[in-house]
Amino acid sequence: TQRFFRDWLAIRHSSTLFRMQSAEDIRRRLSFPTDWIQRDPRIIVAQYDGRGLQGARFANAMVIINAATQAQTIALTGTGWKLHPVLAAKTAADPRLRQVRIRNGAVTVPAYMPVVLVRD
Repeated sequence: TQRFFRDWLAIRHSSTLFRMQSAEDIRRRLSFPTDWIQRDPRIIVAQYDGRGLQGARFANAMVIINAATQAQTIALTGTGWKLHPVLAAKTAADPRLRQVRIRNGAVTVPAYMPVVLVRD
């Protein structure tokens, strides 16, 4: 829907991490942990390093795409992860976001769902 698309545009505009301008920044700041691809190719994890990047707003961000038919629980590295403020808002367009759980060093992502996590 239009609201869903607006949420994702708002996420993109919320941080320069999602609008990197140079190949060097992308090489330095974006990574795809291969251990998830080896465990389950239906789970895509992209990690962003925002430390020292002007306008990043977050120290780290993580995009998780669950292409599986069931909810998946993904272990998180470190503490302090939370759902991106746009997705955590009561006005978020996708009601499945209420099913996302972050606890005990892991996040549970519903089936066929992308989420963005951030930490300061």
